[in-house]
Amino acid sequence: MAAAALPLSHVQEIVARSTAARTGHIVGMADVTAVRDMITAFSEIDERHGGQHGRSALVTYLRDDVAPMCRARFRTDEVRRQMLSAASRGVHLLGWKSYDAGQQGFAQRHYLQSYALAAESGIIGHDGFVMRTMAMQGLKLHHPEHCRALAETGLNRAKGRVDAQTEALFRVVHAHTLAKTGKRRAAPHRGRASP
Repeated sequence: MAAAALPLSHVQEIVARSTAARTGHIVGMADVTAVRDMITAFSEIDERHGGQHGRSALVTYLRDDVAPMCRARFRTDEVRRQMLSAASRGVHLLGWKSYDAGQQGFAQRHYLQSYALAAESGIIGHDGFVMRTMAMQGLKLHHPEHCRALAETGLNRAKGRVDAQTEALFRVVHAHTLAKTGKRRAAPHRGRASP
């Protein structure tokens, strides 16, 4: 279904790159771009049709195509970092899809895998984004006790590294965790950026 959102020739190129990666091909930035394009297609489908559509296709794509590329040889260390970051984004999306399907245990497991890939990539910011998502999930499941630390660490990793609108999302989740853990007086102030 995700493939339908891309031109057929582009999908064929992605398949060729995936096959090459499994057979000893050295992964380059074109491979990273292909993975990002596919994850974007899955994400757009998720936004239009909900998390339960395309979930098994995403699992198959991550398992059969992306995972072998993450274990392959890379042209440069920067390509490796970008591939791990792209894979992290795909696994994070799978976490969202599992959450939408009511499979909270799977969602948490995917978020943890996404965090590990983001941390291994060394690209600043994505690990904080995953922490924010995990804090949100904990709040929705009425387990705020660990959420405050996740939200605070996520915010600290995002501060000054993302645009103001994105940083506001981190601040809102942090303020919500403060309110849910008995720090209600601090919550309104934490939801605003410092002047």
